[in-house]
Amino acid sequence: MEQRFTLPSLPLHRELQAPVTIGTQFSVRATPIEVDKHTVSITLVTASSEAALEISLHLPDKHGREAKLRAVSRSATSETAPMEKEVSAIAPNKEFILGVIVKEHVFEIYLDTIFLLAFVHRVNPSEIRRLVLDGAMICNEVVIVPVKTDMPRLPEYNEVSLNARPPPQQQQPRQPAAPPAPRPTSVPLAPRELAPRQGPPVDAAQRPPIGAGAGSMGALVPTTSAIPLAPVAAPTPWWRIDLLDEGSYEAITRKLLQWKETVDIDVQNKVAKMTADPFKKPRK
Repeated sequence: MEQRFTLPSLPLHRELQAPVTIGTQFSVRATPIEVDKHTVSITLVTASSEAALEISLHLPDKHGREAKLRAVSRSATSETAPMEKEVSAIAPNKEFILGVIVKEHVFEIYLDTIFLLAFVHRVNPSEIRRLVLDGAMICNEVVIVPVKTDMPRLPEYNEVSLNARPPPQQQQPRQPAAPPAPRPTSVPLAPRELAPRQGPPVDAAQRPPIGAGAGSMGALVPTTSAIPLAPVAAPTPWWRIDLLDEGSYEAITRKLLQWKETVDIDVQNKVAKMTADPFKKPRK
């Protein structure tokens, strides 16, 4: 439960209603005044009257000494080495806010929401029972904010065991892997067959020669393809050459390749065709 004190009289002694745990916050809003005493002190006291944390703000004086913050921890028989830091935000008649946050191993000290230093615990913070406030100031407000009870508290250092491990979480069974997708299989294409020769057979004696030097290696017969090569209105003409023997096959192949056109040769039926007139000059 949050504790809030507005314009309390000094010195202030207040018992804490909630235990101090990791995350508890203390905040003091006050204004220094010019009096003979130039110190403001805030102390967190344990049940055995030990000072778990004592913060002293030394105000600047007429001799030119700068303001500084001093933190120390005291017991009935000893006192720790103090930690000091100069602060320029402290001045008479200028309001300041001093804050303390309890962490796992240190007290974090803030001045006007600016972090100043971290003071290591000398006493377990859970033993703090009282807040004491005194000094040359007008205290405007004191706020103590404990950790919310609906949240589980963090374990203390001495409660943590190095051998203790959290119970393993139940692992969900793994889903079976999906079967691999079948690989596409290639389908062999059927060999391309030339359209059968149309019309009556032509006598070899009546076949015109292919050209000079061609001899009797074949006969050239103009015709049209059974299947058009392109979606056009009229079928694409092509030339068919009847091959007489194996020698004419090799000769006609060399001859037709000079035109750099598409040439299809069917050795079994002894037929060759090309898409250009072989009597024209070859393309370069």
